[in-house]
Amino acid sequence: MNTSCTVYLTTLARFVAAAFLLSTATRSIFADVVTDWNATYEAAVRNPTPSAPVLARSAAIVHVAIFDAVNGIAKKYTPVRVTDTAPAGARAEAAAAQAAYTTLLSLFPSKQSLLDAQLAASLAQLTSSGATSQSITIGRAWGETVAQQILAWRATDGFSQVLTYPGSTASGYWRHAPLGSAPAGGLSLSVTTPFALTNLAAFDPGPPYGFADRATAMATAAYAADVNEVKARGGMVSSVRTQAQTDLAMFIHIADSADINAIIRRVIPANAQLVDNARTFALINIAGMDAFIVCFQAKYKYGLWRPLQAINYADLDGNAATVADPTWAPIAATPSHPEYLSGHGSVSGGMLGMAAALLGDATSFTLSTSNAGAPAITPTFSRFSAYCEAITEARINAGFHFRTACTLAQASGFAVADQIVKNALLPLPGHGFANLSVRGSVRRDQETLIAGLVISSGSRQVLVRGVGPGLQTFGVSSPVADPSIAVYDSNGTLIAQNDNWASGNATMTAALTAATNKVGAFSLGANSFDAALLTTLGPGAYTIHVNAPAGTSGVALIEAYEVP
Repeated sequence: MNTSCTVYLTTLARFVAAAFLLSTATRSIFADVVTDWNATYEAAVRNPTPSAPVLARSAAIVHVAIFDAVNGIAKKYTPVRVTDTAPAGARAEAAAAQAAYTTLLSLFPSKQSLLDAQLAASLAQLTSSGATSQSITIGRAWGETVAQQILAWRATDGFSQVLTYPGSTASGYWRHAPLGSAPAGGLSLSVTTPFALTNLAAFDPGPPYGFADRATAMATAAYAADVNEVKARGGMVSSVRTQAQTDLAMFIHIADSADINAIIRRVIPANAQLVDNARTFALINIAGMDAFIVCFQAKYKYGLWRPLQAINYADLDGNAATVADPTWAPIAATPSHPEYLSGHGSVSGGMLGMAAALLGDATSFTLSTSNAGAPAITPTFSRFSAYCEAITEARINAGFHFRTACTLAQASGFAVADQIVKNALLPLPGHGFANLSVRGSVRRDQETLIAGLVISSGSRQVLVRGVGPGLQTFGVSSPVADPSIAVYDSNGTLIAQNDNWASGNATMTAALTAATNKVGAFSLGANSFDAALLTTLGPGAYTIHVNAPAGTSGVALIEAYEVP
C-alpha cells in the first residue's frame, strides 16, 4: 500500500471510531426543539393519562404538525399533509414550537400553563441563539398555519363518532357475561381514517385460528393451548408465574405509547438534523396510530371473547381439552374490548417496528414510565424487537390475551411500519445518500480495507460491494483474488456479510443484479469471487470491511450505493 493511501485510510478509520465514541457519548443528552416538545407532549398527557387510543392519535397529530412545519422549510422529505411552500425567512425551530403548541393546546386545553411555559422557553432559546425576531415571527406564523391544517384534517377522521356494538351472547364472542354490561372501548378506532395507510384490508389478520365459524375455531388444538396457557400463567393466583414475571407484566401494562416516545428521545442519533428528528417522531407515531386502527378493525370484526370469559365458560366452547373455572380472574381488570388482536401488541409493534427500521433494531435501552403505579424494577432490552416479545409474554402473564392474538398483533404492527416507511415521508430527489468508493490494499490479518459510512436520516437500502477480480477490467494490477465484505454498526455488531456475490440463492443473485443495474454500477462476473450484499441501514455510523483469504493480498475496492 502506498504511503498516501495508508495515511488516508488510517485517518478515516480513526475518524469513524471517534464519530462512534462521540455518538455514543452524546445520544442520551441530545436535545433540540423537536425533542423538547416531544417531552412536553408526554408531560401534557399525564395527570390524568387519557385512553390508549387518545394517546396514540394525539401523538400522531402533534408530531405530524411538527414535521410538516419543519419539512415545509427544509424541503427534504415528502410531506404528510401540508404541501404549501413555507414563506421565505421562516425559522424552522419557531415553526416546530408553534405547531406543537397549537396542536397540543387544541387537544389538551387544560394544560395551557404548561404549554405556555414551554413555548416561552423555546422562543427564548431561539432569541439567545441569535435568531432574528423577523425569522421567529415568520416561522411561528407558518407553524400556526400548518397546525390548523392538520387539526382541520383530523377533525373529520371519524375518531369522535359515537357508535354502539351489539356483540353477541353466543359462546366465543365478546360481551358474553361477565362482561356483558361493559361498554365497547375504542370502537370508533375501527372507523378512524389512517394517517398513512391506504389499504387497510391488506392488513386484515383473518378470523381467529383460521376459521370464520366460531365453533370450529374453538375446537382447534391451538385455541385450547392458548386458553390453558393463560389460565395457568395469567390468573390472579398462579403456581407457575414468578414474581419477576408478575412485576414485568404489570410494569408493561402501565407503560404506554408516551413512554415509547421517551425511549426514542434517549436513543436518537446526536448528529441528526432537526427535520430528521421531526420525521423520526412523526413516522413512529403514525405507525403506532395506524397499527392501532388495523387492530381495532380486527377486534370488532371478529369479536373474540377475552380469557376471562373463555376460562369462566370453557364448558360452552365444545373443546374437550379445556375445563371451565368460574372463579378464575386475571391479575388486573380486563380491558373493555374484544381480544383479537392485542391492542398493546399492535401499537407497540407499529412504533417499535418503525424505530427498528429508522434507528436499527440492535438498540439498547432501559424501559421507564412516567405513569404512576409501576413496580420498582428497571427492565432493560438490547433490541426494540425484544421489548415487543416481552409485551407478548406480559399480556399472557397478566391474563389479558391469548398468545395467538399477541404474536399476530406484533407481526401486524411490524407490517404496518414496513409499509409506511417504504411509502411515506420519503427523501426528495437530491437528499439521499448516493455513492461511496474507497480503494486500497488488503492482506489477511494485517491490512483490512475499511470505509466509514454515516446515514443521517431515514431507512435506506444499500448495495455494498467488495471488488477484487472485477478490477482487472479496469487495468488494475494485483487485485485481491477472493475478497470478503462485512458491514458493522457503531457498536461493532455485524450487520451483514458476503463472500462471493453469486453464491447465494437465485433470488438474492437476481436482486443484486437488479440493484447493480439500478444504481449504474459496473457489472460483476457471473462466477467471479467479488463480494456484494444488499442490506437496509437506519440512521447511524457504520464501517465496511474488506478482507482477503489467509496468505493472500491485493488491491480491493469498497463501494456503497443507495438503492432507490
